[in-house]
Amino acid sequence: MQKLNKQSLFWVILFFSLFLLLVQCSREKEVKKKQIILLSIDTLRGDHITPYGYLRDTSPKLAELVEDSVYYTHAYTNGCWTHPSHMSLLTGTLPSRHGVDKPLGALKSEKYLKLKEKLNKKYLKLNESLKNIAEVLKIGGCKTIKFAKLPDELGFGNGFDINNSIDPLAKVDNFEWLLQELENHKAEDFFLFIHTW
Repeated sequence: MQKLNKQSLFWVILFFSLFLLLVQCSREKEVKKKQIILLSIDTLRGDHITPYGYLRDTSPKLAELVEDSVYYTHAYTNGCWTHPSHMSLLTGTLPSRHGVDKPLGALKSEKYLKLKEKLNKKYLKLNESLKNIAEVLKIGGCKTIKFAKLPDELGFGNGFDINNSIDPLAKVDNFEWLLQELENHKAEDFFLFIHTW
C-alpha cells in the first residue's frame, strides 16, 4: 500500500510539473518597447541643478524628467574633455582602449601620420574592433538617432541610422526637428542620443 502511494505521488508531481511547464510556455510574453534617450549636457555642474539637491530651483523641468528616469549620483568621467569622455560613455571603455584621446586636428597632421606609423597603425580615432551602443542596439532592431555635434571622423556617427551633427538646443528649429524625430519614431524601438552644452 505504501509503495502504491509513493508511486502515485510521483506521477501526480510529474503531471503537475509538466502541466505548469506547459502553461508557462504557452503564455505570451508582454513585449515592451525599447525607447532609450541618452541626454548629455556638456559642462553642466551637477551640484548646481535641482535633482542633485541644489537649494535654488535652477532646473525644474529637468527635475520632473528625473522623477521618471534613471540618473546617477556617483558617476565619473573617463576623460577630462568632451571627445574622450563621450566615446567612453558610448562604448563603455576607457580612452586607452577606444582610442579617442587626441584633438580632431591631430588626425590631419603630419605628426599624427608619423605617430600612427610608429605605433604600428595604432588609432587616434575609434578603435575599429569596438562597437558603440548605437551599433549594438541597431543589431537588436532599434532605430538609432543622433543629435550631437561630435565629429564623425572620430567615430561618433558609427551605428546611427539618422546622424544629425547638430546641437539640438542651439536653435529653436533644431529643437523642433528633434521633437519631430521623436514623434516619427514613437511607435518603434529607438535609441536617441542627444548632446548639448
